[in-house]
Parts: sequence; structure tokens; C-alpha cells
Amino acid sequence: LIKTHDLVELYPFEGAVNRTAMFIIEKTEKTEFPINCTVWFNPSGKGMPMDSSLFEVEKITKHFDMFMLPIKANKIESSWMVGTKESINVVKKFIGGSPWYQAHLGVNTAFNQLYWIDIISEMPNGLMITNPIRSGQKKKARVIKHVIEQDLIFPLIRGREIKKWYSHPESVIVVPHNIDSGKVLPEKTMKLKYKKSLEYFYKFKDELENRSLQKLLGKKNPFYSLYNINDYTFSPYKVVWKEIAGKVSGKAEFSTVVLEPSRFGDKINCPIIPDHKAILIPFNNKKEAYYVSAILNSTFIYFTVSVYTIETTMDPHIMNNITIIKFDPKDELHISLSKLSQKAHKVSIQIYKENREDLKTNLKTIETEIDKKVAELYKVSEREFNEIKKALLMLKEGVIPEEDDEEIEVPLHLVSEPIEVNIDPLLVTENKSENITIILKNNFELKIKRLDFKLYLLEELIFQDEINELQPSTSKELSFNLQELKKGQYNLNLSMDYYSGKKKKSLKEKRTLFVKEMKMKKAKKTKLDEELDELLGD
Repeated sequence: LIKTHDLVELYPFEGAVNRTAMFIIEKTEKTEFPINCTVWFNPSGKGMPMDSSLFEVEKITKHFDMFMLPIKANKIESSWMVGTKESINVVKKFIGGSPWYQAHLGVNTAFNQLYWIDIISEMPNGLMITNPIRSGQKKKARVIKHVIEQDLIFPLIRGREIKKWYSHPESVIVVPHNIDSGKVLPEKTMKLKYKKSLEYFYKFKDELENRSLQKLLGKKNPFYSLYNINDYTFSPYKVVWKEIAGKVSGKAEFSTVVLEPSRFGDKINCPIIPDHKAILIPFNNKKEAYYVSAILNSTFIYFTVSVYTIETTMDPHIMNNITIIKFDPKDELHISLSKLSQKAHKVSIQIYKENREDLKTNLKTIETEIDKKVAELYKVSEREFNEIKKALLMLKEGVIPEEDDEEIEVPLHLVSEPIEVNIDPLLVTENKSENITIILKNNFELKIKRLDFKLYLLEELIFQDEINELQPSTSKELSFNLQELKKGQYNLNLSMDYYSGKKKKSLKEKRTLFVKEMKMKKAKKTKLDEELDELLGD
């Protein structure tokens, strides 16, 4: 393998969003690492016009020269990571595996509708439940109402209910397994202690016996058994993350949250059960769980996971590749990370539950402090930290930050410019008036007042508009009709005067507009034309 091109965010095929790559290969004895890798980024987020030339594509898009090499040294069959030479050297400090922290898949029912239930009401001998059909469920059965014992009912967390520092379980699951061992309860026990629940399962005996997992793994197990379940499933504390997260970019969006036991019905410390689309690390120690979550939510681990895995494969393998330093309750740095993690969780609850948008700044401050502590823990220098930030901006935002840009210290999920300007399209056809869309996004934490936007074609003012107010993290769309132009390359100059706080600020940017030649369609020859050609000897 000589070279690779990451084309995922180039969108090279019209009307298709997929993970596209190109490999250049020659027949030699072995592949030499690192491999040169060009990562392409299309700022418009749209597919390229199919008739664009390579020159036009190169001018409209951004492309970065990076490197690829296996995440495990000398093991080419392991996953390969992509990054700058400097950032990969830093990543090596976080690679190696964590045998003391094993990750596991959540519970797999193989027939969600029969286990994910709704509680209708309390009854003298249990809970009245029903098994509604939910969106996205492929297997369906009849919907019934039935009374079952409360001991076998637990809160369920699904992948879609997991966010960074925050979770909100909305579902309930029936788990006919022993809470201490995780093993399925035999029918004898069910008949003696959970007769109502057994009656419920018997109503769907055929459907449960025909589950593919039951046929494959459960020949000796009761027909109502669950899978991917063990004693760790019922651990009081869990660090969990989504198995699938992020857009189709080939780069995962990794984050975690800590699940704590809570009151559920008559149960005082009821554990939350993760679905099979959630990955869990079990804990008995609360402080240790929050410590591990802090490290996993740091910029360093976020980047490390992003450079070697895609958004649909964030399985337990992550803990086989990521090194988490074992928690020491006597280490002040470890305790400090645990406390910061708990603060981040509490603030996130206020943000999501109470809609406290004003607390997002507080959360970012906590996250910055966590990054500093993790850097200290893994002995990452400030220069190395900046290399990770730069590479992350390139991979996630298609931005190359300036070397002396003070903005490099801001949280990495922000783009580098205070006002982000997108102009679309930047490739038009000659002698044709086209509608141009301009999107202005406020990346400040303060609102922008009185923004005066001007757009010049060379030295001529071709568009002007004024925006009275633009709130943080919001966008404003402007549009105008571009005059007809001859083919060629034109400079667009952007000028913005605005107020952020009490200060007036100015921002100037440049774009390149490409005007391609209009292709003339050849007229079809009529029968008379063909006869004339024949007479003239054509």
C-alpha cells in the first residue's frame, strides 16, 4: 500500500453519502509504515458537481496530508489510525489496553417488543404492563396487557438516551435473570416466585423459541433467556457510551456518562440495565467510575478513538486499545478528576433537565480543567496538547489553525473563526445568473449586534446586508442573484463590521469563485443533414 485518500467528507458520488476511500497499491514484498494519507474535506457539506474538473475540486475543497499506521505496533491486522506525525506520537501515550477495566455489550433481547414494556398501573400482586410496538422494531408480536412481578422489572438505558455527562432512561425492561450472578432463572424458580411473569412469557413461547440467538446459543437455556448478560450487568455503577455515534464521516464521536443506581418502585438502589446498543464498564466504587469517565471524556481519548474507529463500531474493543491508568483512591490527582467528573455530570443535568443554557460556559470550564489534569496524569506537555488540538480541528472541522492563534486554547469542538461564513456555490456556469446563499454562524459565546456584511467581486460591491442581532451558536441565511460572468477565476472579498459586547470589531476574508465554461449541446442531425453529408462526401 503506497498511499490512501480519505474521501468520506468529499462526497464524490452524486446523491450518495457513504464512506469512500481510494488506495494506491503496488506489488512489493510488504507495506512500509507510515503510509501517506490525504484527507479531503468539503466545506459545503454537499456532493461535488459530477462534471467538475480535478482543478475545480482542489480549489473548492480542503485536503490535508497525514499518515496511517496500525494502532498496535508491528500488527498490520489491527485497526489503523490517521493523524499528523506529531499527534500520532502523542496518541501513543494513550494506547495499550486496560485489562483492569473491561467493557461489555449491553443486554440483547433479540425481540425487544416482548421485553421492553410500559407500566400501566400498580396492582395488589404486581404491576400491570403492556408491550407496545415501538418505532424501529423489526420483529413484532401482538400487544397485550398482563400483570408481572416488580422484582424482574428494571429501568433501561438505550443508545439514543446517552449523551456526554448525561443520560435519561425512558424505557423499562423485564429481566428474568438472577441479579447476583446474571444467570437466567430456571422455570422451577419462575413457577415458585415469578408465576405471573412466566405466564406472560408463555403467551409468546413460539416467538421466543424462534429467536435466532435462542436457536444459536440457548438450546439448553429457558426459552425466555436474555443474552450479553452477566453479573456485571447489575453492577451499581457503570460508565457507558453509544455503540453508534456521529455522522457518516469515518470518524467517531466518542463520549461517556456514569449510570448510578436509583429508586425504582419499591427498589431503593435499582441498577440501570444498558441495551445492546450501549457499551458498559462495570464498577462497585462510585469515585472510580467518575474518574474513568473523566479520562474517557477528555480531548485526548476523544481524539484517539476518532483516529482509529468509525462511528458505527465503537464496541468494547476500545478498552482493549485505550490505556486508562488504574484508579488509586489515595492519589490526589485521581480524586480531583473524579470530583470534576461529578461536577460535569451535575451541571449537565441542569443544562438538559432545566434547560439552563447559561451553564454551558461552566461546563466548558470544567472540561478544560479535566483536560489539564489528564495531561498531567499522562505527562503530556503543552506543546503536545496543542498538536492534538490542531490535528482534531483538521479532521473534524477541515481547519488548519494559525501557529500563533490564541483561539487554540478554546474547546476543540468550536471552529476557529468567531464568525463562520459559508458561501454556496463557489462553482457557477458562465453567462448564467445564479442564486448565491451565504450562511453566517456566530461562534462567540456572546450575541453579535449590528453586523454589516459586504461582499465584493474584485473591487465592486455586489451584495450588502445588515443583521440586527445574531445569538450564540445560531446562523443567519442571506441570498442574492449573482450577475452573469465569463469563464475564469474571480476573487471574492468579504467584509464584516459588528459589535460583540461593547467593542466594534471587523473581520475580512477571501474566497475564490470559479466560473466554468457552458457546454454546448450538439444538435441532432436531421435526415436532410445526413443526405447532404452523403452528397458532399462527408
